[in-house]
Amino acid sequence: MSVTAMAAKENVIISASADERICFQTFQDLESKIYLELEDAKGFGAISIISNFTMAGGWNGAIYILSDNGVLQDTINYHRERITCIKFIPCDELEDEDLSEFIAVGSSDGKISLWCFRR
Repeated sequence: MSVTAMAAKENVIISASADERICFQTFQDLESKIYLELEDAKGFGAISIISNFTMAGGWNGAIYILSDNGVLQDTINYHRERITCIKFIPCDELEDEDLSEFIAVGSSDGKISLWCFRR
């Protein structure tokens, strides 16, 4: 399957495809891969990395929150059509120490949603 979304951080490459799989691999060992298959996603259109979390936007409109080792932590269901982009926005100037980022999510439904991300 073709790669439909990709992100990299430090020594890790995370890619996603139309076959509902997300692949985690390191620069040190490109042959060794960890796959996470999310059948209900129907493919992926966006990936973004923050700290030790990865966000993947599914073609089903869901946002999947994954740990560094590829374990599904949570799912956000808001959009009705495929996710096309995810962007982390730092909140360095806010006084709330637990609030680390906003997450902006774009979708084919024509909406942009904003989420607060707490570590």
